[in-house]
Amino acid sequence: TTAEQPIAVCIAGSIYNQTAEDLTIECGTEIPSYNPGFTDNCGGEVSVEINSDTQTSDCLTVITETYTATDYCGNSSAVVRVITISDTTS
Repeated sequence: TTAEQPIAVCIAGSIYNQTAEDLTIECGTEIPSYNPGFTDNCGGEVSVEINSDTQTSDCLTVITETYTATDYCGNSSAVVRVITISDTTS
C-alpha cells in the first residue's frame, strides 16, 4: 500500500515588502492609497492586516498605518507608513 502526505515546507523570513515613504500633505488633500507589495518566496497566499492610529492636535494630524502580512507558515513582516496632515494655508 502506498500513501501520499502533503508536507508544507516553511522558510523563516519568507515575506518581502517594499519600504513605505512617509508623507506630509496639506489639510483637505486626499490621502493616496498604498500597496506595500508583500510577496512570499514560497508562492503561497499572504494575508494582510492594516492597523491605523490617528493623533490630532491643533492644526496637525498624524496617522500611523501599520501593514502586517502573514503567510501560510506563520511568518510575518510589517511596514509602517506615517502620514502627517498639516494646515499651512490658514
